[in-house]
Amino acid sequence: MEFKKIAILPKMTGLEWDMHKYRLGQQEMIEQYQRTGRDVERTLESHHRQKAYFEKLAASFSGAKIIPRNDLNHEQVEGIDLIMVFGGDNHTTYAAHFTERMPHVPILPINSDPLLSYGALTSAKGDDIEDLVDALTHGRYLIETWPRLEAVLNNKPLRPQAVSEIYVGKIKRRATSRYNISLREVTEEQKSSGIIIATGAGTTGWYDAESWMFHPRNRHAPKTGQQAYVFATALFPANHPYKLREASLNQGDVLTIQSLKDTCEVALDPQEEDIDTFPISRGDLLSVRLSETPLRVVTLMPKCISEDSLEQDSE
Repeated sequence: MEFKKIAILPKMTGLEWDMHKYRLGQQEMIEQYQRTGRDVERTLESHHRQKAYFEKLAASFSGAKIIPRNDLNHEQVEGIDLIMVFGGDNHTTYAAHFTERMPHVPILPINSDPLLSYGALTSAKGDDIEDLVDALTHGRYLIETWPRLEAVLNNKPLRPQAVSEIYVGKIKRRATSRYNISLREVTEEQKSSGIIIATGAGTTGWYDAESWMFHPRNRHAPKTGQQAYVFATALFPANHPYKLREASLNQGDVLTIQSLKDTCEVALDPQEEDIDTFPISRGDLLSVRLSETPLRVVTLMPKCISEDSLEQDSE
């Protein structure tokens, strides 16, 4: 497949984000870092690395459309064949939301700072743009389909559809969430610190941090798996034999959660900016299912993979 119209979506570096958040210039931000114990050298080195990697990426795809995160909207990506997402996992899920109207358009996540960023959702690396160029030039990649989650609150569809996870519970997690939860003819009342519903991609993040003690040997599900995973965090009483402490959500299943408390929320792919969150009050009914519109993701293959095996996998 040939990509003729490419868009590159860079995230802000940590320094740029803090400058934007606090409305400070670079020197003022550095001085604040020094006062508050932030590792200035580490932050600046990461900033300069990411800027250098991005410049190399932009030069390698000189005809690409550059769309800063703050300018990103659905209209900006219309007519694009491939969206390169330059950042980390949170930036990847955020950018993926803007492909909902164009489900045929794939994204290509690129880890902007492999030295410090885990990059569980990325296969390309900012410090190896040559490998990315070679892979796209010679067709050394696959286009995978990752499931999304669709949420409906009181019969009203919520947008965007989640790529990674959905959180349902109290806005302040130190308070107890109380709700009725139903799945496949099982209904029970629970008290917890909230529920996480994760796709395979989402099992590498928040879901993993909450559930790893239950699955220490098999913690991450395949990103392409057509299944989601439900986990109730910090259930009380801890020794109560809950039937839906954890569960799988398959194609055709509908998970329903009815809040029994006020000041709750549903968060779709939670971000630091606290966007894509919706308030839930006592009696509100939320349903979650696997979407019929998956996300298409370009995944680079190692150079040792032969062209024949790539063709077989693509079939």
